[in-house]
Amino acid sequence: MRLKLIGIMLVVFGLIICAPAYSKSSVAGINLGSFSLVFGAILYIIGHIKTQSQSKKFPREENYSISMDIIDISKHSNKPFLPKTHTDSPFLEKLREANKGKPLGKLVHTYFSFLDKIREHKKDKDYKEMLMHCQLSLSLIEPFIEYEKKEHGSFDISSIPAIEEASVFYGVYGSVGQLKNLKELVENIPELKPWEATVERGFLIAEITSKLYKYVKDNPGRLQREMKNYLGYDDGKLISIVAYYLERIGKIKREKAGNTYKLYIA
Repeated sequence: MRLKLIGIMLVVFGLIICAPAYSKSSVAGINLGSFSLVFGAILYIIGHIKTQSQSKKFPREENYSISMDIIDISKHSNKPFLPKTHTDSPFLEKLREANKGKPLGKLVHTYFSFLDKIREHKKDKDYKEMLMHCQLSLSLIEPFIEYEKKEHGSFDISSIPAIEEASVFYGVYGSVGQLKNLKELVENIPELKPWEATVERGFLIAEITSKLYKYVKDNPGRLQREMKNYLGYDDGKLISIVAYYLERIGKIKREKAGNTYKLYIA
């Protein structure tokens, strides 16, 4: 329990440090924030697995996306996670080191436990907690892929919320360094190639966020539907998504004006 608490504190500290560090191009701040995020995630996962191992069966939740009972009886459940290839990605190698040798069944349990937390916190609009569990999930994606391939012969999953949600919110929070980590992840694990466009969209969201926030700060009360022309982007829907989430995280205010909104700094 203590390891999990320390891990959570380090991840939150990393998230707090990263955004201002990137905006000020502070190398020391970026390095400190990134280290805190990765090390905190590792500690949390170790603590979570130790907590699970103290009980006869792993905890189950009704909204798991797959049956935990199937994982329990799978012949692959107790096989260790042992990556077969080395990559040039320092970020991925750090994630691998956190779980190397641990039973696949335990890692997959933890992955789905965090998946439930991501969905729960998004529903509650607790986006920082949601983003923290996205970060904690990243080291578990590759073990999940390995388990699926051993169990079913292929990785046929169409959604990975830890990547999809993180890409949006890292963009909105301006955490470009974390987007770069996601980029490393999807580029170095072949099964994650379909998510490369998702991460690239995150970089675009970060770019739009920065320009939109500055424009609204300098021009309060402008209409949201006009942002496409002011900012020079053709994707009005994406601009609306950025404005929506900037309001949700408390960066701007939107005031209803007919079928659009007036935008102000919060």
